[in-house]
Amino acid sequence: MTLIIAVGNPERGDDGAAAELCRVIGRGAWSVTETMELTPEMAETVSRANRVIIADADYRGGQPSLEAVPGVASCPALLTHSLRPGDLIAVARRLFGFNGEAWLLRIPGVDFGLGRPLSTTARTNIATAALLLGDLLSPDPERRAAPPGPTASAD
Repeated sequence: MTLIIAVGNPERGDDGAAAELCRVIGRGAWSVTETMELTPEMAETVSRANRVIIADADYRGGQPSLEAVPGVASCPALLTHSLRPGDLIAVARRLFGFNGEAWLLRIPGVDFGLGRPLSTTARTNIATAALLLGDLLSPDPERRAAPPGPTASAD
């Protein structure tokens, strides 16, 4: 099973890009979870998947990117309940034996204001991200992205 985790707050403009991406790609041979943040409780759900794709808005600009999430990450901060993608995958591996692929799909945005709609930039980047995701989700091995390698990194 492939699990897509759409991270972000749709009430904050481009922060809702991942949720919109999931609406664009529609239904398929994958499961979708929408959340405002990654939490330790998600690790067990992650562990039941063969492949996890964490889609999230990115305030740093640039082009959408699909990056492997490393299998080892630093420990999460002690006083927070929110995790970075690498932390969630590390917890799923250590506590629940997750051994699948893990990916981070970054969707750049420019307007994260409360009550704002998705910007034109985010909408363009969602369309590009949908193509990247389509390549990864494709059953055709010629279209599939390369699996995560040991040197890949994501925060």
